[in-house]
Order: sequence, then C-alpha cells, then structure tokens
Amino acid sequence: MRAGIALALCLISTSVFAEDAIVFCKYENSIDDKGKSGPTSGEVLVSFTFVLPVGKPKNVRIRTNKPPCSEFIGKGDDAKIEGTCISAVVNSAGAKARMTRTLSLDRTSGAFQEKVQFDGKGSIVHTGQCTLANKKF
Repeated sequence: MRAGIALALCLISTSVFAEDAIVFCKYENSIDDKGKSGPTSGEVLVSFTFVLPVGKPKNVRIRTNKPPCSEFIGKGDDAKIEGTCISAVVNSAGAKARMTRTLSLDRTSGAFQEKVQFDGKGSIVHTGQCTLANKKF
C-alpha cells in the first residue's frame, strides 16, 4: 500500500516538472573564430523536456535531429534553455576529433545560437530563429 502511494506521488511530481516543447529552428547567419560572418541556411528540430524543477542543475533533456549530439542534458527556465554536448566524431580522413556543441534558445524571442568546436580549437557560431513546431495528425 505504501509503495503504491509512493509510486503515485512520484508520477504526479514528475508530471508537474515535465514541460515538453518542440521548436523548428532556421539558421540565418554564421560567424567563425576569425570574425568572418555571412549568411547561412539550414534547419534543426529541437525538443526539450523539463525533467527537474527550475533552479536545479541539469534540469532539461534536449533532443535534436542533428547527430552525433542528438540527446543531452542542459539547464533551463522560463526565459532560456541551454546545453552542451561533447561527442567523439570521425572526420573524412578517419581521424577522431572531440566535438563540443553548445545550444542556446531564448524562449521569449525565439532566437537561438549554436556553437560548434572541434578539439577545443576554432569554432563556428550559427544564429537564427525558432518557431513552435505544429503537430499534424
């Protein structure tokens, strides 16, 4: 009986924190570590779920449709979602590199920023806008 009540309370408390959103983000501009800037195109689908209350570390699960960092944990609140994923990748020559991808979403304006860096050297920052993805049935 007590176990059943405890399980019910856990499920209820988990659903209180769970807030799902899916956004469709379009790239508009890129800037490299040398300051060279220019228009760019592309898109990424991002979903996020609050798995812990605001204020707790690592409270948001972030998923994207861009491997190898397609699922990672970040932090978020009513204004901003941000997270960093580190992954090993293999380039076209077969060499391994450490990729760091940082994603930041402004929940008020819809602006997003994505920074990608390999082996801690150089970087490219993509910026753009996100809109809520419509669900179709």
